Amino acid sequence: MEPRSDRPDDPHRVRPIPPAPYIALPPRGIPAPGAPTVPAEPAVHIGIGRIEVRAVPAPAVPAPAPEPQAPAASGVSLADYLRGDDGGPR
Repeated sequence: MEPRSDRPDDPHRVRPIPPAPYIALPPRGIPAPGAPTVPAEPAVHIGIGRIEVRAVPAPAVPAPAPEPQAPAASGVSLADYLRGDDGGPR
C-alpha cells in the first residue's frame, strides 16, 4: 500500500469531515416557545416487598411392573438345586 500524501490535488488524500451544524435546544424542563403545555400527572411508585415461590412436587409415577421371567430350561427350582435334588448324575 502506498503512503498517502497531503497534497490537495491527490485523489487519495484523506479529507476531514466538516462539523455538523449546531442546533440550539432549550434546556430540559423548560418548554420551547409555542409548545403546548401539558399538566404534569402525579407520579405513581409501586414497590413489591417480597415474592415467594414454592415448587410443587410432581405426581408420583408408579414403576412399571417387572416382566415375568421364564422358568429355567432345566426345570429345577432353587430349593431343589440347593438340596442337591437336581436329578442328574454327579
